[in-house]
Amino acid sequence: MSQYCIRIILVIATGFAVLVQPGVLSAQELDRYQVIVECTDTINRYAHTRDQLDAEGHASLFTEDGVMEFGGSITGREAIAQRLRDNDGSAMTRHMSGSIVVSIDDNDGITAHSYFHVFQANRPGSPGPLPAESYLMVEYDDELRMTDTGCKFAKREFKIIFMGQH
Repeated sequence: MSQYCIRIILVIATGFAVLVQPGVLSAQELDRYQVIVECTDTINRYAHTRDQLDAEGHASLFTEDGVMEFGGSITGREAIAQRLRDNDGSAMTRHMSGSIVVSIDDNDGITAHSYFHVFQANRPGSPGPLPAESYLMVEYDDELRMTDTGCKFAKREFKIIFMGQH
């Protein structure tokens, strides 16, 4: 293959693709893309673990001293897991993530900003499509850290931007 061939690196878990021309990106820049991909994956996993009421999986996305802010504040994995366990399970939610921007500053600090559409309905007694009873558009601002087990939320704050009803 010639030096002008383009290699494609696909990260299937996030749908994130980087086109790389040999000799154009340094190892440091490739590491930067890996951090972006891992942190994007963490943001997407947040939606899945939250919607499936997987308290332990959800809390594992945070550092041990991770903070969640939503008008109130919860600190630590156990408190974050307990908040999800306390959910009565009658409401069904689906978080649709998008517009995720992960930034790395000169001191290797990692932040992200993302939008989520959140649909909610009462859990059905029978299978089938549900009419959404409420709809939210929220924005998340995150501080993230790379750990031995991947990218984790050090702090996650969300604000409701739009609220609609069926």
